[in-house]
Amino acid sequence: MELMTAISLVVLVVFMTYIIDPLKDRVRLVRRLGNMPGPRAYPLIGSLMELMVPYNRLVETCLKVVDNYGQLFVFWAGPYPIVILGSPEYVQVVLGSSKCIKKGYVYAFLEPWLGMGLANATGQKWQLHRKMITPTFHFKTLEGYLEVSSEKSEILVRTLQKEVGSHSFDIYPYINRCTMDVICETAMGTVLNSQTEDTESDYVKAVQSVTGLVVDRARRPLLYSDFIYHKTASGKRFKDLTRIIHDFSSSVSVSNKETGRPQQPLLLQTILLLTDGSLSEKKTPKMFLDLLLEASENGVTLSDEEILDEVETFMFGGHDTITSSTCWTIQMLGTNQDIQDKVCEELETIFQGSDRPPTMSDLNKMKYLDRVIKETMRLYPPVPAIARNLTEDTDIGGYTIPAGVDILIPIYYLHRLAEHFPNPTKFDPDNFLPERVVKRHPYSYIPFSAGPRNCIGQRFGLLEEKTILSYILRHYRVHAVHKELPIIPDMILRPKNGFPVTFAPRNRNNSA
Repeated sequence: MELMTAISLVVLVVFMTYIIDPLKDRVRLVRRLGNMPGPRAYPLIGSLMELMVPYNRLVETCLKVVDNYGQLFVFWAGPYPIVILGSPEYVQVVLGSSKCIKKGYVYAFLEPWLGMGLANATGQKWQLHRKMITPTFHFKTLEGYLEVSSEKSEILVRTLQKEVGSHSFDIYPYINRCTMDVICETAMGTVLNSQTEDTESDYVKAVQSVTGLVVDRARRPLLYSDFIYHKTASGKRFKDLTRIIHDFSSSVSVSNKETGRPQQPLLLQTILLLTDGSLSEKKTPKMFLDLLLEASENGVTLSDEEILDEVETFMFGGHDTITSSTCWTIQMLGTNQDIQDKVCEELETIFQGSDRPPTMSDLNKMKYLDRVIKETMRLYPPVPAIARNLTEDTDIGGYTIPAGVDILIPIYYLHRLAEHFPNPTKFDPDNFLPERVVKRHPYSYIPFSAGPRNCIGQRFGLLEEKTILSYILRHYRVHAVHKELPIIPDMILRPKNGFPVTFAPRNRNNSA
């Protein structure tokens, strides 16, 4: 009898928490958002019927939904309303505000992986961390990271030599391993050598699977509850993959030469070493981890847990996104040979046939390559959509959006608006000529988000991508196998079947 009472109590709590309370919230929000356009919402499932399509058609379907309902509408994910903004003017209201800095609800799904680093933190914690971490991306600090990027890019060029003359190969794993080596050395001071030893494969596969699971969970409101999700096969897999990621990030370790047993993870060793006052023993330039350990604001320093969260966040943000952008740029150059020729002419003017590493001055001279990268990120932004959660009632486009509602900003859609980019699907680096940029709305192009919560590492990413591409294009001519690549829905924009390309040695005398 007591057991039945206990079970009944649990059922009642679950029923109230996950059914009755959301329904009450929905009734309240329906009253306030009822006059806003959007797809029809049904009981329990909301507007999700619109997205009940095969996985490989989800991106295409999402674009059609935005096209059908305009630049401001509400989409109900079960009982949860999401207001979607497809206009730079409306986006500026949210991203340009110092008050709208709280990330959307689905970002909570990332907390078991990224903790409360810059990607997830909000309020005073985010403001404090942002202020403390910003100096780690100072111009002089980035010069130190450049040496690492050049070294890993040289290894990449040598590794790619075996693919010259092959029928085709996927460039993604090569770029992925290169960026992984860069981020491990710059973030943790750890030499991984994944390009020669393939030591990162489990981590990379886990990251890709985790991001896919997060996107899948985001379109299934019944799985929003941690209580329910962690009991599903998907939730258990997410937990296992998160463990693999954490193990990799913290267990790149050194072995005890006498016993052969692994010692403390190198990352934690470094934390202990540096916090004991031995900072002067570290070689220069200082790594991201060193700078985090030194960071303080009004006497407040980051705890060990906070440092690990930031390193985890930096590794993901500085690895997967750079890989995506670099590969899409290679794809664009491989399908637009005339543009590739112009990039190579610019590189020849700078390097005069030399294989030397690029300097910061060299990278700043790569004006045309810079436009190519930006145009690639216009058509294929590494992060295709972002979300914010309103902490107060906000007026947008003649509607008052109540506090607590999530705002979704579809960057992929925003970048293809014809009123800002004529012939929007055409790859045209001249879209980023200064005279064109100045005429556009500042929020019509936001691959790194915008406003106070823009991407803190965007300059780092651009410099690394320029470095990698300058090495590849000085040695190889790139041809893309397919002009169009089908895209899969994910947190990071990637094609369904990789980036198949062919490489040919470049004639250094005529750049052909």
